Amino acid sequence: MNGKIWYLYHSGFAVETSGHFLIFDYWKDTPKGAGLEGGVVDPATLKDKDVVVFSSHSHVDHYNADIFSWHSLIPKLRLVLSSDFRDAGDAMKLKPGKSLSLPDMEIRTLMSNDKGVAYIVEVDGLRIYHGGDLHWWH
Repeated sequence: MNGKIWYLYHSGFAVETSGHFLIFDYWKDTPKGAGLEGGVVDPATLKDKDVVVFSSHSHVDHYNADIFSWHSLIPKLRLVLSSDFRDAGDAMKLKPGKSLSLPDMEIRTLMSNDKGVAYIVEVDGLRIYHGGDLHWWH
């Protein structure tokens, strides 16, 4: 039940569990070649992993449109997005307060204090919370 976490700028994080690679609110893909330690995901390095990309909402600082083209590089790629995404291809879209049971994980959404959702993901014996856009509004 171990996991490894990388910070991917702003609200972005990557989490590697025993059987999955989860990416939350990934948006900044520079500097090229920086790798996970530099906050940048290279999808070619994930080709053999079970990858799930989560985006809390469609603001440009919470998702990178390149995720929609990663299917050609990552055979086991799934996208889980907030329901505010319009053209999301085969992505699973969720509103706040919804649950999604997949064979290998449970996903629940909560309201975020901005647009979109927060995620609770139960996978590989871990419970992971990603708050989405939890900004200190004042």
